[in-house]
Amino acid sequence: MNNTNLTQHPCAGKCTEFKDEQCSTCLVSFEPKADFLPGDVVVLKTLDLLSVTDLFTLKGFDGEFWHTDHRIGRVSGLVIRTATPAELKAKRRLDPPVALFVSGAP
Repeated sequence: MNNTNLTQHPCAGKCTEFKDEQCSTCLVSFEPKADFLPGDVVVLKTLDLLSVTDLFTLKGFDGEFWHTDHRIGRVSGLVIRTATPAELKAKRRLDPPVALFVSGAP
């Protein structure tokens, strides 16, 4: 059972038709507010707060934060971005000018 966003559905606990997935009779529309998917590899947008240059793999979204495979634990979607091909190849976050250029396959 994939329950990454089910507990955050507005119908949960209110609509009698809500079971394990979005009901088709409820008037409450639900669209997860996330720009990423589980399995995406991301990096921190800036290094101001933490000097973490590691790549993170997103595991699940709880409606507010992404759970990662990194020791940092949870991160907001506002402070991460998708890793570039150059970063995937280097296996770490790169400074912006370097991150734009890549030669060869990752």
